[in-house]
Amino acid sequence: MTLKSIKFSQLLKELSLESEEDIVYLFPKRYKEVKVVNSSKDLVPGKHLAFKAQIGIPVYYPDRKRLVKVELNIEGRKASACWFNQPYKKKQILKFRPSAYFAGEAVLNNKEIVFYHPVISKEPIYQNSGIYPEYCLEYNDSEIRQIVNDIFTEKKDINETLPESIINKLRLMKLKDALYTMHFPKDLKSLESARRRIAFDELLQWKLTILTEKQKYTSKEAPILNPESELVKKFLSSLPFELTEDQKKVLDEIFSDVSKSKPMQRLLQGDVGSGKTVIAVSALLCSVSSGFQAAFMVPSEILSRQHYEKLREWLAPIGVKIYLLTGSTKKSERKLIIEEINKGIPLILTGTHALITEDLELKNLGLVVIDEQHRFGVRQRLSLIEKGTCPHTLVMTATPIPRTLASIFYADLDYSEIRSMPKGRKEIVTKIINKSDIKRLYSIIRDNLKKCDSRVFYVCPLIEDSNSLKLESVKKRHEELINIFPEFEVGLIHGKLSQNEQNKIMQDFKSGKIKILVSTTVIEVGIDIPQANIMVIENPERFGLAQLHQLRGRIGRGNLDSTCYLLVDDESCFCKRVQIFEKVSNGFELAEKDLELRGQGEIIGSKQSGLDETLKVANPLKDKDIMKVAQKVAELILLKDPDLKHFKELKLKMEKTFRDREVIKAI
Repeated sequence: MTLKSIKFSQLLKELSLESEEDIVYLFPKRYKEVKVVNSSKDLVPGKHLAFKAQIGIPVYYPDRKRLVKVELNIEGRKASACWFNQPYKKKQILKFRPSAYFAGEAVLNNKEIVFYHPVISKEPIYQNSGIYPEYCLEYNDSEIRQIVNDIFTEKKDINETLPESIINKLRLMKLKDALYTMHFPKDLKSLESARRRIAFDELLQWKLTILTEKQKYTSKEAPILNPESELVKKFLSSLPFELTEDQKKVLDEIFSDVSKSKPMQRLLQGDVGSGKTVIAVSALLCSVSSGFQAAFMVPSEILSRQHYEKLREWLAPIGVKIYLLTGSTKKSERKLIIEEINKGIPLILTGTHALITEDLELKNLGLVVIDEQHRFGVRQRLSLIEKGTCPHTLVMTATPIPRTLASIFYADLDYSEIRSMPKGRKEIVTKIINKSDIKRLYSIIRDNLKKCDSRVFYVCPLIEDSNSLKLESVKKRHEELINIFPEFEVGLIHGKLSQNEQNKIMQDFKSGKIKILVSTTVIEVGIDIPQANIMVIENPERFGLAQLHQLRGRIGRGNLDSTCYLLVDDESCFCKRVQIFEKVSNGFELAEKDLELRGQGEIIGSKQSGLDETLKVANPLKDKDIMKVAQKVAELILLKDPDLKHFKELKLKMEKTFRDREVIKAI
């Protein structure tokens, strides 16, 4: 066995790859344009440079972030190199003297060229100027490039997935050329052409796959429901508030869907507190009033109980049967509920993951609502939908996904959104407050609790104290707040408590027995306490924008003026995410900002969406034009060749990428 084949086998095994093709599709994470310095004129700030330099005596400054600094002479011009928090560099540099090779970005600092944390070596780091890929793996970049080059040398043919007609019409680079260029770019222009070809392939394959699955699902027959029933009319007329224009529009869309035999598949996005529950209940009633059952699945027991109580308040007076099924439902009670459900009589079943257990049959299921759908796994969502023959499906989220992402990830779903808030809903004020000023925060909380019948959420990122992270835990903060607020009951809730304990604590908080509730993010989704008007979030830099927005949405649900305090230290107050959150209150706007900061994988949860295997290159923010073209091409292909008989290579690539077809069906 040759050294080359040994390295090839190791790479396959360690990266869980299967073939040469997988390595070819192992694209660099980023690229670096490197200039090899041949004269002092090449020392340009802002450029990544590779050079040989004469080295001075390194100096260690322990009081300046443990700085090691050394003077350099590069082609007769003075510069310096700096390393922070790496005191061992001093000895290392002394071994390299009198000269060594360096690579790093040139920065102009007080008229001096400085290289911060440059790479240093006895041998040239880069032989020539050019664009170099960075794979960000444990393997050396040059080793990966060598293996890829060997594959291209030995593998003369890489099968093209698109016909010449599409390649020529869209002016795309050929697949083999694009793949090679991704690893060995000649210049930025050719690299961008290669990137666009790969991005187009990724988006086309994704669109074709989900559109194919959509066609399969929509070809089935769903029960025809009656949105004009007296039950639906009674419910809507009994509401003590007027629906917003957005709510009315969404209801019209849903009512139109469920009145047809084609199964509804709709995504409803609405900001925190925008009134999605009313829409969900109206949809559920369409099913019940038409003689079918309806299921309402939510991610947590606390939220499921809250929905159950709200549904009973709204629907019991008009004679609708409602049942709650969760993990903590007693066996005897569960048995009675399942017996009632298996009779097939019209009812609404709300609950958690308990709705998808095997012993529960919902053969007469007419409609499914899945709330906060991104918090369920792919298999869990699909399991509930498959309980019925072919129910209508409404998935909802209060964590808005930017339209650019929704058009990719949920292309098989019709899209609705509620942007306007109900009348009288007060805007929540958000303020950053330093931990050095925490006594003032305590005074604000005390004055607020004395002045009115209010509640306070106090959120910390950890349950237990951590030696490695300088963060407050809920347990430690709970003990402190008991001493600081002896006149008020201070509660504690977190995910390690039993479900019954959590339910009891939330009930005491709602009733007013507990005034201050110290919590982890267990209260993040859907909790509705109208008296809660202060939210304190410690170490907000530890949370994403979507999570912060969900937490903030737990207050401001009543008539009281509400404020969200972000408790920071001197370092985290400069966190860009925290600064954005203080200024922006709209969930849709925050979603766009979050996308810019973190990328699509983090926003959508790529492992659940199946996109970790396909969108390696395509960028929804950058590739809107490619997305539109891919959508049109996918539609035309399926119109003329729904079985992809003339696109064998493309079909093979899609099948390899989407082996778990359930991923697509459940989105």
